[in-house]
Amino acid sequence: MKNLLAVVLLFFTVSTYADMEIKQVLRVKNNEFFAITENHGVQHTINRGTNWFARNEGLEQKVVWPFTDSEIRDVISMTYNSANPDLLTLTMAQSLYISTNKGYNWSQVNLKYPIYSSYYLTSSANHPLKKRFFLLGTSCYGLYMSENEGQSWKKVDSIKSHFYHGVDYYQEITSIAILTDGLASEKVFLLSNDGNKIIYSDMNMAQWQVFEHNITDPLYNLSVNKNVLEIYSKNKIYSYDFSIGEWLEAVDLDIVDQKNLSQDKLKRIELASNKKGLYIRWDKATPDKLDDWVALCLEKGFNSVVVDFKNDHGQLTYNSELESAKKFGALNSKIDAKLLIDKFHQSGIYVIARMVVFKDKVLYRAEGNKYATIDKKSGKPWGHLLREEREDGSEYFIQREFWVDPYSDFVWDYNISIAKELESLGIDEIQFDYIRFPSDGNVSLATYRYRKPGMSKIDALESFIRKARNDISVPIGVDLYGFNSFYRLGNWIGQNIELMSKYVDVISPMYYPSHFPRSFVYKSDFFEWAKEIYYHGCNRSAIMTSQHCVIRPYVQAFLLTPAEREMSRVNYVRYLNAQLEGVEESYASGYTLWNNSNIYYMLN
Repeated sequence: MKNLLAVVLLFFTVSTYADMEIKQVLRVKNNEFFAITENHGVQHTINRGTNWFARNEGLEQKVVWPFTDSEIRDVISMTYNSANPDLLTLTMAQSLYISTNKGYNWSQVNLKYPIYSSYYLTSSANHPLKKRFFLLGTSCYGLYMSENEGQSWKKVDSIKSHFYHGVDYYQEITSIAILTDGLASEKVFLLSNDGNKIIYSDMNMAQWQVFEHNITDPLYNLSVNKNVLEIYSKNKIYSYDFSIGEWLEAVDLDIVDQKNLSQDKLKRIELASNKKGLYIRWDKATPDKLDDWVALCLEKGFNSVVVDFKNDHGQLTYNSELESAKKFGALNSKIDAKLLIDKFHQSGIYVIARMVVFKDKVLYRAEGNKYATIDKKSGKPWGHLLREEREDGSEYFIQREFWVDPYSDFVWDYNISIAKELESLGIDEIQFDYIRFPSDGNVSLATYRYRKPGMSKIDALESFIRKARNDISVPIGVDLYGFNSFYRLGNWIGQNIELMSKYVDVISPMYYPSHFPRSFVYKSDFFEWAKEIYYHGCNRSAIMTSQHCVIRPYVQAFLLTPAEREMSRVNYVRYLNAQLEGVEESYASGYTLWNNSNIYYMLN
């Protein structure tokens, strides 16, 4: 009876090729493949994609707007090994799964210290002959090993010589493969999509060597088929046969979905591309200053501006007509929106409306803190309190940031209504800033009243941006932390660059060198290091987003650290130009200069 039920379920879960987007595949035999898909989890075909069968029993589901469809949480990677064809492992952002029956059922593998819940998991492998042995790769925290089926874990520090970025950050481990068949010694292979680097070692993993290859296509997966290491790009499988020590002929992956971006998205990307501009703070964008800004843009060759239309305090800085903003006392109308937009448009300058989203003092205090993040101990509104000192030496505490609940659909709708009004006024692009969860203070005490059961931080931000995309026609951009654009780090504050790129048209990483430790991707020359941060960072962003959106970074046009403030004026300019060189030589398309004081001394 159980087998009959399995057959019935099998035929009810069949899908056709056109029903879904295939992100990655693993070849079992010539016509048999497993696939990682968009929102449909793991799929299996035995006829090269004519029919697909879902293999998702036991995998967790997303909890995302509009909360009507069943969507499998994003699968990040999956491994298959011909030495044990029934054995599969896969990783989700926070979870490791194993199947011992070729994907018909999945069970979760225990994760514990030193693996933290904030770690973003990117790859895994289970030894096909030693089933209690697991390897787990992360986005930037290195490689971990368990020899007792996840009951305990330890870090494999030996990869430092090849994958280390400095200050306890590593290159992403994108895929892991264990070669066991017919060899005198077993081998472990690690792939990083950062430069297509592959390293390998014996199973003791004490010493690692570089596996040399000349593949230029971006690589995303490794697999083992008998004595053959298979290396996957989007369009091909490259194979190296260890039994004869030779490369085999590459196989075309016509089975992988090559869906094009929608025409609407292509048009938005075209509109948003090649924009070079500067940031204008809301109180510097008043009518009497507009001519000066236009003149500066024309003189220096800028074709865009970013202006605060909802500032860091939650105030709407333009002449809004929204009843909700009036009700909450959110209006601080310094900007004549129509005048500003027309003035810049007359000179061919693209206008981007910056909106601070979840850091919002006005909404935090509205209706008796109804939408505020809550302290789980006191039950009162949560905040990061900073110690200050009075002139008499006594101390007091001050709260500088006010965070509303990112799980609240009211908070989403409130911000989307502002964006829609700005679109109706003629804004060219909406840019969401502080589209994240709080990162400073005792965030372990922050709790969220509007979180639905099973909903993750990533789910919350995806829900907001998906809903915004549904309601807004102009290009949408998001500002992301520099580290969140260098690595996949969505579990930390919810910013998942790969996922966001599906909905937005522009991602603006904040790769300010002052915000990175000096030993990170170290170069002895300070200016070369600043250039490398932008060059390497923008390319990493392009890889993680599969170039499905514009990468337009914010560039540091301010001096923060003591070493920066001691620069001569000549070096001010050199510092800015080094960053811009990194941007120009990368896959980025344009940039925005950031100086919160709007004193762009480096331009003079």
